[in-house]
Amino acid sequence: MKKILFLTKNILVDQKFQNELQQLNFEVFCSSLLLEKLLDNTSSFDNLGISTCYEIILLSDTISDKEAMFLLKNLQQYSLPVVRKDNLSPTKKIMEEWSAYGLKGWIHAETTKSEVRELLSNLDYIEENRQKNYQSRLLSVHDGPSFSRLERLLIDILCQSPKQTVSRNELCHKLWESDATNSNLSHLSFLVSKLKKKLELIGFDKECIGTIWGKGYQVTQEVSDWWGAKVELKV
Repeated sequence: MKKILFLTKNILVDQKFQNELQQLNFEVFCSSLLLEKLLDNTSSFDNLGISTCYEIILLSDTISDKEAMFLLKNLQQYSLPVVRKDNLSPTKKIMEEWSAYGLKGWIHAETTKSEVRELLSNLDYIEENRQKNYQSRLLSVHDGPSFSRLERLLIDILCQSPKQTVSRNELCHKLWESDATNSNLSHLSFLVSKLKKKLELIGFDKECIGTIWGKGYQVTQEVSDWWGAKVELKV
C-alpha cells in the first residue's frame, strides 16, 4: 500500500477524490496545513518529514500553477514523484514544460479510475529503473557515442546550471559569439536534437534536455552529474 500526501487548499473539495484513491488501496493523507507550511519559504521540507513519510505527492487543482511550480522546484532534491491534478487535460507542450521541472504525471477530468490506479502504482517502478539506469551510466562514463566540438560546448554550458533554463540568445552568444539570428537558432535546434538523441542512446530519457518554449533549454541533474564525471575523467 503506497502512502500518498495529497496537498490541497480545501480538504472538503478533494474529499471525494481522496475516497476514490483509498478505494484503490492507497493510503492517503490530505492536508492543507502542510501545504501552507511548504509554501512558506522559512519551512524546511526535511523538518516536516515529508521525504521519509510518503512515497507520492499529489497536488490538488486548488493549488495555482505558480505555487505548484514552487513546490516542484523544492522537491527536485528528493526522490519523491509528484503528480498534478487538474480539471483540464494538458497539451503536449504544457506537459513537456511541467515534465522539465520533474512532474511525473497528470490526472484530469477524463482520466479513468483504472488509469489513475496504473499511473500511481507504476511510479515506484519508473523511479527504481531510473535510478538503476543512472547508476549504470555513472559506472560506464567511458562508453557511449562521441560528441562534436559544438555538442561538447553546448552540453558544457547547459550543465553549468542544471535544472535552470539557459536562454537561446545566451547559448548563441557562447557557441558562436554572435546574436540569435534565424540561422543560429536553426543550428541550435539541430544541435539540441542531435545531442538529445545521443544522450538517449546512453540511456537518458527524452526529457534529459527540456525545451522551455519561448525561453530556452535546460538539462536534468542526472545529465549534469554524468557529464561532470565524464569531464573529470577526461573521456
